[in-house]
Formats: sequence, C-alpha cells, structure tokens
Amino acid sequence: TPGPATTPAGGEPVDVIPPNDFETENVMADAALYEAIGLGLGKSEMYGVMLALKKLGEDPDKKLATVRFFGKMLGTGGDYYVFESTMSDPGTETEVTEGEVPAEASGTGANLYTYWVCAFVGGPFTRLPDVTPSMVACGRRLKRFLTGSLSAEVSAYPPFPGKEAAFLRVQVGRIASATVVCPAGFFTLGEDGASLAKAEEFAAPPAEDMADLSRWGHRYAHIKTQGRCELYEPPPPEGEEEPATTEEPEVSPALLSSLELDSESAAVDWGAAVPGEPAWATCTSSNIPGVKHQVVGVRSLVWPGAFVAYAAGAFSNCYVGYGFKNAPFVPAPPPAVSAEYEGMLQESTELPLRPDEPPAEEDDPAE
Repeated sequence: TPGPATTPAGGEPVDVIPPNDFETENVMADAALYEAIGLGLGKSEMYGVMLALKKLGEDPDKKLATVRFFGKMLGTGGDYYVFESTMSDPGTETEVTEGEVPAEASGTGANLYTYWVCAFVGGPFTRLPDVTPSMVACGRRLKRFLTGSLSAEVSAYPPFPGKEAAFLRVQVGRIASATVVCPAGFFTLGEDGASLAKAEEFAAPPAEDMADLSRWGHRYAHIKTQGRCELYEPPPPEGEEEPATTEEPEVSPALLSSLELDSESAAVDWGAAVPGEPAWATCTSSNIPGVKHQVVGVRSLVWPGAFVAYAAGAFSNCYVGYGFKNAPFVPAPPPAVSAEYEGMLQESTELPLRPDEPPAEEDDPAE
C-alpha cells in the first residue's frame, strides 16, 4: 500500500482531504443504450463526460450528494455540458421582496436540483444560479440561441433579468420538468405527495412493452405559470380583508402522471411521418421481432433533443439540443408609444435676469 503523501521538498507529511462520496449513474452503460437507438452522444464523448462527472462529484468543496449528466446544450459560439446534482447542504431560505413572487429555496420546487456546466469535458465547472419566478416568466417569452458565454447579455425583448447563465438555467429547468420520465411503478409517492421513493417490488417489464406511453410517467414536478412548482399566495395588505372571491389556483399534473395525458405538440407542419402531432414518439434499436437485448427510446416532440432510453430495467434520460421548445413563437410586441403632449406649447418671451457684474479687481500696492 502507498505511504502517506509528503511534500516534494522536505518530505513532510501532508494532510490529504478524502474525495467526496456521492451517488451517480453508470454513464458508460447509458452510452451503450444511446448508441443502440442512435440518440445522444457517442461513446468516446460520453467517456469524457464520465471523467468530468467523477471530477465534479468527488470535489470535497462542493459537497454533492448525487450527480447526473443532464445533457449538452448547443450554442453558436460554444456548447455547455450540463450536470444535475443535489447538495448535501441545500442552503437557506430566500428573502421575500414586497410586491414580488419569491423564489423557491434551494433544494425545493423549481430549485430542487443544482446545475453545473463546463465548456468542455475536463474544464472548470460553473454553478448556475437558482431561478426566480420573474426569470421563468420572461424565459418563456424568449426564443434565442445560446452564445457559449455565461457572462453574455441576453439581447432580447422583453429584457431578461440576468445574464446568459441565468437564461441557461431557466431553459434547463423547463426541459427537465417536462421531459425527465421514469417507468411506471419504478417510484412510489411519499406521504406528502411531493417526494418519490424507489419501489421495493418493481418488476422490470420487457423492452417491447415500454414502447407504450402508458408505461411511462413524469418524474419531476411541473413548473406553474407563476414560475414556481408550489403556488404562492401573497398575503393581503395590512388593514385589508381577504377578497371574498379568489381565482381558482392552477392545477398541475401530478408526479408520476402518465405520458399519455400530455398535451399534443402545438407545432405545425410535422408532415406525414408524425401524424396527429403527438407529444412523444417511440423508437427501437431493432425492428426484428423477438430480438434479444432490445433497447427502446422515447423522444419528446415538444422539446426536440430530449429522450429516455430503456433496456432490461435500466433507463436513462438525456438532452442534446439548442434549448428550443417546438411550439409557435410570436415575438413580444414593444410597449405602446407614449401619447403626445396635449397642451399648447408657447415660446417664452421673458428674458433671463441679468447676472451681477463681478467686482473689480484691486491693483496690488507698489513695492
């Protein structure tokens, strides 16, 4: 066994910080599933992803509990490798600003997961900021390419409240909320109805059966129109009573709801290859009936680039794309032009007051 670490110069012992313990998926096994159905990244690139994931998870300063490869976000000047994690210490509650919908605290709701990005596998990691309801609301109204620079301005209208790092985090959160799925029966709902636990008696169905959308369910909570997963009801102003009639709260799809219940894609002109404009499409690694080691893929048509691969009880979600939702897009109109001044403009005839003359300078006395 190797001895303790020492300094190169004096040979003195050095305290070595052990790597952080974390849970993750079998990245190379997932790469084999992706290759079988022709989706995602190649094995050579996924090997670099595996090493980058190991580097991120073992960092003792980040204190991550779980790490998962989310996918690759493509940009015009550079791409982002995105990793999804849960923190051992999520953090504290966020401050509530009067008149605004507060953001959900780290480790809950829309900020349940923490995301890290790197420009190339092996490069330094940058933590993406948590999302706020205003970011989500504005991000849903924008459709633009990423530049590959986290500090770049989001040049769009309406103005986005943040840099590209925040915009990237919004898009990643929206994609994950809508497309991360799991086989039906793999998880069970907790007593609170908002947490999941792995089912103890899960019988892995054959791959051929997983081509049915009813065999799949949503794993992540839906982000409401408000920009939060949990509805926020602002308290009434001081001295005022609560209104007698209130609007009905938005009802979100429940966790583990079937993919069959998803709304069809609102995109047009899909062509004859995809009749009915469904929200999901399935594919298999082989069209030969009864073939062994069959792999089934389920692709999202609402968020092109998002998919899940399944084989023999193992499954993996991934996304590779530009972060565009396949839906009709209409740019937001500019604000209304200000009205002209209605009063009559009249030139003033009053002359300004004549300024006082400066005092005369006294001559210096002769020496």
